[in-house]
Amino acid sequence: MPTALLIGAGVAGPVAAMALQRAGIDAEVFEAHPRTAEDVGTFLTLQTNGMDALRAIDAHDAVAGIGFPTPIMRFASGTGRALGALPTGRALDDGTVSHTVRRADLYTALRDEALHRGVVIHHSHRLVHAHERDGRVRAAFANGARADADLLIGCDGVRSRVRAIINPDGAGVRRLPLLNLGGYAGHVVPA
Repeated sequence: MPTALLIGAGVAGPVAAMALQRAGIDAEVFEAHPRTAEDVGTFLTLQTNGMDALRAIDAHDAVAGIGFPTPIMRFASGTGRALGALPTGRALDDGTVSHTVRRADLYTALRDEALHRGVVIHHSHRLVHAHERDGRVRAAFANGARADADLLIGCDGVRSRVRAIINPDGAGVRRLPLLNLGGYAGHVVPA
């Protein structure tokens, strides 16, 4: 069976591991952080194409009960005056619309589903180097561990170490102004 090393155990790593597993590829996930991300992030909107992608790997039921449907985002001023509305995308054939979820809940549901399916997730494994030899890749981690596989996949975010290894001359991260801000409130603001 072909094998893959996935670097990054946020949302993308476990989902990619489940997809690879479904395709007959044994995948292990390696995460730099020493613990899980059950308390990281605020909210995100899972678009219908994301919901459909989870359905394609039979992982949609894992997230079906979290979050709330968000077919439209409405914008208001600080005084409550309506500024506009923006549809979040076309509904799927079965009526599924985009859902707003706590990132931590999405992460937990998908990680738990991946673990249930036998995906192995290693924490405290910060990738420092990888190289290809004889058609296989060898990854070296800061803790001294090594792992070999047929394929290396970066799921390690915007400051991807995998990307830097594959393309060391590639464009780096560039700073953008604040695009979005989220948080939690103890009460719901009236419509």
